Amino acid sequence: MSLHGTTLVSGSSDLTLRVWDIVDGKCLHILAIEAEFEPERGLVVSGSSDDGTIRVWDVQRGTCIALIGCRHNLRYTGNFGMQLRGNNLACYYASEVKVWDIREGGSCLHHLHGGNGQTSTITSLQLLDSGLLVTGSRNGSVKLWDVKKGTFVRDLVRSRWGDPGRYYCNLKASETLLVCGVRSVEEAKLILIDLDASYP
Repeated sequence: MSLHGTTLVSGSSDLTLRVWDIVDGKCLHILAIEAEFEPERGLVVSGSSDDGTIRVWDVQRGTCIALIGCRHNLRYTGNFGMQLRGNNLACYYASEVKVWDIREGGSCLHHLHGGNGQTSTITSLQLLDSGLLVTGSRNGSVKLWDVKKGTFVRDLVRSRWGDPGRYYCNLKASETLLVCGVRSVEEAKLILIDLDASYP
């Protein structure tokens, strides 16, 4: 928390930063709904539900080095997340996945979609150092993307279920192993996938 006069800024376990008027007890703004800290380079990435932007901050200088307008009200997308690897920032909101280059103020490299691409609401992603991206979605599918080319590579887990809104998929990955937790009302399971190290 940080207090200045009657204004309080609080950080919460729900990943929000809120600005409060302590006299009225009212929340004035929700500044961020997601934040990621990269200590090696002293960078913080924040997603704001207040103005629908994603910002990359230089912690040492206290300056914004990239401002990304995602044109979504992140408060109402239902799902939002991001991950930074090198200069690539992968973000998902609802069923969209975009990859941004944070250098020189931020530019969109790819909007990942296609005939075999993501169509269901995204619930998790993992950006790998190899330039591959794994996404998990609400229909239980897990997909592999090539971030450098901006193309769909293949399905790692195909949706076998009829209801696209019943599943929550959470991913954790290394360069060679993917752990996928899939949960629904009826079941929960872990899927381990040996990623093809020979790709591309």
